[in-house]
Amino acid sequence: MAQSAAGLNVRITEKDALEGVRKALEGGKSGRGQIRLILDIRSTQSVEVALPGRYAISAELRAAIGALPGVQDLHDT
Repeated sequence: MAQSAAGLNVRITEKDALEGVRKALEGGKSGRGQIRLILDIRSTQSVEVALPGRYAISAELRAAIGALPGVQDLHDT
């Protein structure tokens, strides 16, 4: 069985990345992981949003999200 993380924090610096994250999650499996988006809204301010639902956070999902333009960083939680 593949290992999956309990959660994933995704730092987003460009709003266009949101659509890519949505598409990556759309085809994913449900699981136990929670995904939180950290959105930089100003140079000194960010907002953290927990997405509804639970996701199987696999290496493939991490790679797909991490490769999106506008995604600055990923951290397992």
